[in-house]
Amino acid sequence: MSKPTTTLENLLHNSLLHLETLIVGVVLIAAGFALNPTATLKYASINDFISSGNWMVALVSGALLAFGFILAYSQQYFAFSLISAIREYSTIALAAILSMIGQLLIGLGNSISTTQPLYGYIIVIAGYTLYVVALILSGNTGAIISKLQPTTIPSKG
Repeated sequence: MSKPTTTLENLLHNSLLHLETLIVGVVLIAAGFALNPTATLKYASINDFISSGNWMVALVSGALLAFGFILAYSQQYFAFSLISAIREYSTIALAAILSMIGQLLIGLGNSISTTQPLYGYIIVIAGYTLYVVALILSGNTGAIISKLQPTTIPSKG
């Protein structure tokens, strides 16, 4: 008599079933984190963030993270996951914007924390909160895609 599979075993099996989708998702997530490491961010002002072009790097980094999390959590065939993720462009855009604002707050907070630690750390916590919300939004979108049948392409509407 075989013993029943646990939830963890089912999740691992489903995650590794379509390894190509998981690998592409992980590479995109790694690229997003490498493009703009949050621990080293420091911006003296919002103008410093905007004028130096850091906003574009933060936006692209957030989009890569969102796209990667959607693919990694989708647990579907790569082509189906890719098409489904592209159809969720508004979710990717929202997650990228939230991530960008979070990175701005983290950079401002890191800069302020040297002179006013309490205010700086509160701003950093707010920035990380937005950053995590963007990642959770992307992961949830991928989890929803994992429930779809590969024979049907989700319609936008």
